[in-house]
Amino acid sequence: MPSYHNIAGPKQAKQLDVGIVIVAHDCPKQLKKLLNSLANQLRRADEVVIIDNHPEHKSSMIAKQFTFVSKILETKNYGFAHGCNTGTKVLSKKIELIFFLNPDTTLKQN
Repeated sequence: MPSYHNIAGPKQAKQLDVGIVIVAHDCPKQLKKLLNSLANQLRRADEVVIIDNHPEHKSSMIAKQFTFVSKILETKNYGFAHGCNTGTKVLSKKIELIFFLNPDTTLKQN
């Protein structure tokens, strides 16, 4: 069994500015569920970017209901990896940690 060590030491770890990139394709219901799970867990410095690869199915309209979503890009579908790369490029330079989430993900509290 591997052991894990707190590399921050006895001091409290620095809170990193987090960027979340969500690549959505034809999944407005799942996207809404994911965004609801994020709603109470984000800090002011965190950024959420939605890449909507299929704008005809209204994922962008769902995302616009959430004020913490910083950017929504509607693009042609070039695949998940391309969407992740596009999302990374629009995050601000202060972001120190990036999460790539599929819309069918939900996050538990804390």
